[in-house]
Amino acid sequence: EHLESLEQHFSAEGRAAAEEAYAVIGKEINLGSPKQLQVVLFDELDTAAERTVLIRDVPKAGHDPGDCLTSSRPSLLDCMFTPVERSTLLGDVPHPGVVEVPHGRRVADLVGGADRTVLLGGYHGRWTKAGDLLVDRAALRARGATWGAGVVAVLPGATCPVGEVARVARWLAGESAGQCGPCVFGLDSLASDVEGLAANAPVDLSRLSRRLGLVRGRGACAHPDGAVGFLASALTAFADDVAVHATGRGCGRPTLGVLPTGAER
Repeated sequence: EHLESLEQHFSAEGRAAAEEAYAVIGKEINLGSPKQLQVVLFDELDTAAERTVLIRDVPKAGHDPGDCLTSSRPSLLDCMFTPVERSTLLGDVPHPGVVEVPHGRRVADLVGGADRTVLLGGYHGRWTKAGDLLVDRAALRARGATWGAGVVAVLPGATCPVGEVARVARWLAGESAGQCGPCVFGLDSLASDVEGLAANAPVDLSRLSRRLGLVRGRGACAHPDGAVGFLASALTAFADDVAVHATGRGCGRPTLGVLPTGAER
């Protein structure tokens, strides 16, 4: 009976949304036809050519088929035309994989809580607390974060965060085009320092901080800046773990390779 009630409710919502769409369009069309929607949205209505959530895409939006129906939005029609970002969710998140996330959704909803430390923007991104951050590029930039490539990652408690960051640091150093000193020598030195931390070797943290500053803004391309942003934010986000490793004791956790670098293949 409950399922039948839900079916009737959603069917009614769908019919109402279709009627609203027809009213906006000025005629009835097959809303399940990408071709007809393309003509109406981009040719007839001159809608901005950006990726949108269509009715058939709603179940992908954060993996919650009823999200648009149960949210504070006034109608399903709003959900049909809400711009989205494609995101890859990695690590200790409720629904790992590739999803389409509506603009304005809370990052905390994607990662399972506002208090979680999250990597936003991939390996040229930043580590930060999910807090009240929203999936909105301009809003994230204003907060010193970035959506970047759309990669969102959370490390599980079982892995060593310093070791995970060290693996990525070495991979970033290896991705250099070899055209300028800050990239060739700077990223290699930074990777060696973080690898030393992960191995519980004596590392001068103040020297590491200075090296980060020396590399930032001096590359021929944006690769060194992206790598420095990733590393500097990681040292802050995982400051307690960094401090323990700097003593030579280490955290006692293995590095599980949660953050992929291609070495797994």
